[in-house]
Parts: sequence; structure tokens; C-alpha cells
Amino acid sequence: MLNTTTRLAAILAIGQQQANAFTAFARAEAAKSSGDYRAARPVYEHYVAEARTFLEATLAFNREFPDSPYDVPPVAQPLVNALMVCADIVDGVGARDAAGRMRQQAREVARTDLGPDA
Repeated sequence: MLNTTTRLAAILAIGQQQANAFTAFARAEAAKSSGDYRAARPVYEHYVAEARTFLEATLAFNREFPDSPYDVPPVAQPLVNALMVCADIVDGVGARDAAGRMRQQAREVARTDLGPDA
């Protein structure tokens, strides 16, 4: 029998991760819009970390509760987008190697979590 308390706790934890990612997104976009990429970089990197944590929590939930999984692409796509935008910001401050690694990470997430049509 499924432990509904554990499942409910997992659902609530994912909801919190989603809220954290959204808050980080709003801050990152505001920082990027300022045009000061040096100041925006750590804020956008924080958003990437929150989006990654949200995806990891979603994947963990799906492994733990395979009978009612969350749809992964809607969670993974914002991470792919965040990595690409962050890479542009990082590139804009002259860290080309770091930007390249972020773009590679975006491709890896797209390949593994968005499916074959990504």
C-alpha cells in the first residue's frame, strides 16, 4: 500500500521547489534586464541551480511514485532555457569556456529530459 503521507510530503516539496524556481526566475530576469551582466551572472546562476533542483526533485518523485509521474518536459524546458540565457550572460562577461560548458549542459538536459524531438 502506498504511504499517502510520504507521497503528499513529496508533492508539497515539489511545489516548494517550483515556487523557489519561479522566484529565482523573476529575480534573474530583472537582473538581466538591468543590462549589467556582471551583476546578473550570479543571480542567473542561482536561477539555474533552482531550476536544476526542481528538475531533480521531479525526477526523484517519478522514480519513487511511478504510478502517478509528473510530466518532465515542462519542468526540464525552463532549465534548458535558463542554461542558454545564462551562457549568453557568462559569454557577455568574457567567460567563453564556462559559457560553452553551460550550452553543453543545456544540450544534455534537452537530450535526456525533453525527448527525441527536442
